Amino acid sequence: RRLKEVDGRKHTVIMVQVENEVGIKPEPRDLSQLGDDAYNSAVPAALLRYLETHKGELHPELMERWRKCGAKVAGTWTEVFGNEPEGSEIFSAWHYARYINEIARAGKAEYPLPMYVNAWLRGPNEKIGTYPTGGPVAHVHDIWRAAGTHIDLYAPDIYLPDFKGVCEEFARNGNPLMIPEASRDEAATARAFWAFGAGNAICFSPFGIESCAKDHPLSGSYEILRMLAPLIMKYQGTGKMAGFYRQNNDEQKASIQVGDWMLNVQYLDRVPSKLPAHGLVMQTGPEEFIAAGYGFKFRLDARTPGPRSTQIQSVEMGRMEGVIFVPELRLNGDETGANYVAAVPPNTSNLAIDPAKPRILRVRVYRHD
Repeated sequence: RRLKEVDGRKHTVIMVQVENEVGIKPEPRDLSQLGDDAYNSAVPAALLRYLETHKGELHPELMERWRKCGAKVAGTWTEVFGNEPEGSEIFSAWHYARYINEIARAGKAEYPLPMYVNAWLRGPNEKIGTYPTGGPVAHVHDIWRAAGTHIDLYAPDIYLPDFKGVCEEFARNGNPLMIPEASRDEAATARAFWAFGAGNAICFSPFGIESCAKDHPLSGSYEILRMLAPLIMKYQGTGKMAGFYRQNNDEQKASIQVGDWMLNVQYLDRVPSKLPAHGLVMQTGPEEFIAAGYGFKFRLDARTPGPRSTQIQSVEMGRMEGVIFVPELRLNGDETGANYVAAVPPNTSNLAIDPAKPRILRVRVYRHD
């Protein structure tokens, strides 16, 4: 009600985080007498109906826990989910979700802003009790969904090394990928490109970004992403945009379908910056592409009938004004591997540009026999 009173016209607040990294630790659940009584009671029919109806969509870990106990459709919490900590986690998730869903419902009745919850994640091989039990981690999203419909999305706070894996797990079953917290190290810039280009993310927010130094790589990368934002919003979910990020040094290349073409990316090892290789490529025309990022080179191969070979017609470096590319420098054959590849940074040290910063390219190709 207060938000509506002070901000109902300007809409500077566009979303509400209902609770921060909710959960209980190190206990697997509420161990009071009231908690024990609830745990020894019957599992709510609404939860069991949801599980039965959505059997084919449940997270594999949750499905395995339910199946291990006989996939029962009635019984107490221990009878349906077992007496191990995993069953207690499901119990805690249900009750936290029910409570927060009611808060979200009441808030939306006053002012219907989108509502989300964020999760403190489970690290590799971490046991229940080392992260907040009952929070919206990916393997209990189905429990949260069963508890109500007033929470619009579940968001990961990502400080784990497998950034891609976390994003992919949270983007299941139509959950929009939103990253309200993430590490703000130098690699954050690469993760942002991947999140928007490959994960169709609607938000990427490194924790404490206002504390970054002015020369932090995020500064230049966010300027590139700001210019690309209209195109990113246009091409997300269309199959005409690809994102990539060299998460591990043993990754050497990537092949990704972009529209009617196969994008073949090779990561560069000898570059002035220590940033991990990363980028976005969008098909903006039948034989035209916008590419942005750093530390990679690529070529394109057609996947439709026609002449077999593909060659680069032109590579231009420039900036975006809305959805319009404004060329600033046309690269020559020495800078494009004899018109065979496009690269950031270009294949020469003769250009009067900073070779350690991400760039935007417009690449045009043609086909021939």
